[in-house]
Amino acid sequence: VLYGVSQPGGLINYITKRPLGDTRSTFRTIVGNNGFLRLEGDFNFNTGGPVAVRLNAAYTESDGFRDFERLERSFFAPVATWRLSDKT
Repeated sequence: VLYGVSQPGGLINYITKRPLGDTRSTFRTIVGNNGFLRLEGDFNFNTGGPVAVRLNAAYTESDGFRDFERLERSFFAPVATWRLSDKT
């Protein structure tokens, strides 16, 4: 698959985190070798009404162990839930 002449295909089922019933936040920082830095945040907001919002964000950067190798990625996943009634 990696070195041959082929067309690998498939399906990725990526499900983000769902909003919770309360308000909370977490933040995490990871530091490593070769200038590796990762910042992660998970923020959950409950308005007290039928709407709840959750935001997941991450940022990664690294210099790598080879010359002129640089990695920089960011991730942002907002999710909102609107509850129409207690039965939905």
